[in-house]
Amino acid sequence: VSQSRYNPSYPLKLAASPTVSAWVSASAGTGKTKVLTDRLLNLMLSGYDPGKILCLTFTKAAAAEMQTRLFQRLGVWIQMTDDELTASLLDLWEGDITPDLMNRARSLFTELLDLPGGIKIQTIHGFCQSVLGRFPLEAKIPAQFSIVDDTQASQILRRTTAKALKEKASDHGDLFDLMATHYKDQSFTSALGSILCYRDWETDA
Repeated sequence: VSQSRYNPSYPLKLAASPTVSAWVSASAGTGKTKVLTDRLLNLMLSGYDPGKILCLTFTKAAAAEMQTRLFQRLGVWIQMTDDELTASLLDLWEGDITPDLMNRARSLFTELLDLPGGIKIQTIHGFCQSVLGRFPLEAKIPAQFSIVDDTQASQILRRTTAKALKEKASDHGDLFDLMATHYKDQSFTSALGSILCYRDWETDA
């Protein structure tokens, strides 16, 4: 494609097309979230059931940001005139802007609000938790399990550490000598955490 005819937005529009399998690699602030939001909008405009679309992110902040942008776009579409909506859809949609497409665009905001459970924009961890919650027997976990957060994990580690020290300190003095030698620049808690990172090395000797 010649430079005079090249549209700089074309790669982003292509990546946002639901007919294309795309891998987007870019630094922060370059528009990755916009591409993902555009792709999600294109899927829904194409007639896909929003309740059957799953979006996964790495962080809760990213999931919240994507959901916020999605509803902002849909809310703006409701208030646009026909000409404004046509211009907005031209930056997103690959095909013709038809009256049916415009009606679909204006109805999505209400459709998502009425969606049981809302649009599924989750973190990978949240999605895995929901799967485990549906199949606890297969996963061999309690049916009413809960996820331990970082604060709870830290408290459990401190309690367990104190209990272990009280029960085993007299029998494992050599271990504390070893820790003092190799972890002299760390606190005891930090050193213990480093050791636990390699607990798979333990054997049943």
